[in-house]
Amino acid sequence: MKPGVTCHDVWAAWQAVLEREGYEKHSRIGYSLGLNYHPTWRDHTASLRSGELVEIKPGMCFHILCGMWAGDGTKKGE
Repeated sequence: MKPGVTCHDVWAAWQAVLEREGYEKHSRIGYSLGLNYHPTWRDHTASLRSGELVEIKPGMCFHILCGMWAGDGTKKGE
């Protein structure tokens, strides 16, 4: 994760690691936060997910949750 890549690029790197082991998780893995954003996750900010083309810029701050939990839609591929 560095300036110049998109939020999708970060998500895709995470997904590539999962896929090598036969897993998939298509939900987001993080979102931006900070003083300039409303205090709710429901407002659109930069989200680390598939298709999100927001470019990472210097000084951006993210809450990253790259976890996998039972029952969250994570599954081992067939």
